[in-house]
Amino acid sequence: MIGLDHAIWGKELVLVYSTCIEEKAQEALWHRIFSNHLSAAKIPQRYVSIRELGLEEFPRRPNGKLDKPALEALLVARTKNLCT
Repeated sequence: MIGLDHAIWGKELVLVYSTCIEEKAQEALWHRIFSNHLSAAKIPQRYVSIRELGLEEFPRRPNGKLDKPALEALLVARTKNLCT
């Protein structure tokens, strides 16, 4: 999950995922699971497939770990494009 700045909430939790299952069905399943196990403040407000970001796989650092700053930059750019 990535925490993005949000004008109203302060931070918005976004779950970025990769799956071969139909995306909307997967989002509904995750939301139901999270609702049963997490407080409302910890449930992601948005679910974004890496395909929606134009990626086939998650960005990685040279050591193989997830590159969260690169992923966050893609999410911010996508959000700006949706608002313009």
